[in-house]
Amino acid sequence: MVDYGPTWDAARLGELERCDYTCQGCGREHDPETLDDENGVKIHVHHKVKARLFPRIEDAHYPENLIALCSRCHGRVESGKLPDSRPDVRDDVNMY
Repeated sequence: MVDYGPTWDAARLGELERCDYTCQGCGREHDPETLDDENGVKIHVHHKVKARLFPRIEDAHYPENLIALCSRCHGRVESGKLPDSRPDVRDDVNMY
């Protein structure tokens, strides 16, 4: 697991709260306590511009660079295969 620095937990929680623990890729709702949906799928927070591209990793955690995605959609985004049902999200998540 990557160490995203001391500000990551707060930035991650802020994004999850902003989206009400809902995947922005498929719309799955997740429990705020367990971070699971009804099928046990976890919710993650993805950096649109990869954190490794920033001089300081903490600089990557600004709200406009974060998006909440379930583990399934997160995997699809990382492989470039987010479903066409959300072109607004698909076009936005992989800026670089």
